[in-house]
Amino acid sequence: MLGEICHYSYYPAKAKWPFLITRALRAMEDHLFNSLNLSTSAIVLNTGCRVGYVAIYIAKKGLRVFGINVVNYYLTKVNRNIKVKNLE
Repeated sequence: MLGEICHYSYYPAKAKWPFLITRALRAMEDHLFNSLNLSTSAIVLNTGCRVGYVAIYIAKKGLRVFGINVVNYYLTKVNRNIKVKNLE
């Protein structure tokens, strides 16, 4: 848990501790992006997008991402984060 948000991280098999959490988060996002193997401008649905960090990360790599969530708190935060990154 990081703040109020659950994050999944990717640690390579030969990772040495301490392995910074931000690096592990980026590694997971890169692993996800590379595993999808989608062409640029492909459309992706991110269900339960929370505050949008993963959606924003892969959108910046060229994918068209639509995030959904049923929690108003997260919708407010994700819309703010999208606006800050100029990805509306």
